[in-house]
Amino acid sequence: MNFYEQIGRTNYQLVASHATARRCELSDVYEELAERFRDVRLALNQLSDQLLNLDDDGSSFAFFVNRDAFQSDSAAFRAHLCAGRHQS
Repeated sequence: MNFYEQIGRTNYQLVASHATARRCELSDVYEELAERFRDVRLALNQLSDQLLNLDDDGSSFAFFVNRDAFQSDSAAFRAHLCAGRHQS
């Protein structure tokens, strides 16, 4: 597992230094994710174990994620993230 956690940390470090992350003021978020990757991974694993049921129709997960909001439109999703960071 250490190998995969190192890959996760490395990828978040790379993303933190990307121009888009800097422009959207997300570098600090990605750096923190890199530093605490194992803790975040364990927390997300626990959350998914508690909330997700693959036999479910998806309605319980819809409370947390509005899947229709972006309909696989990654540009709109990125714009939404950047806009959210600039409103503070």
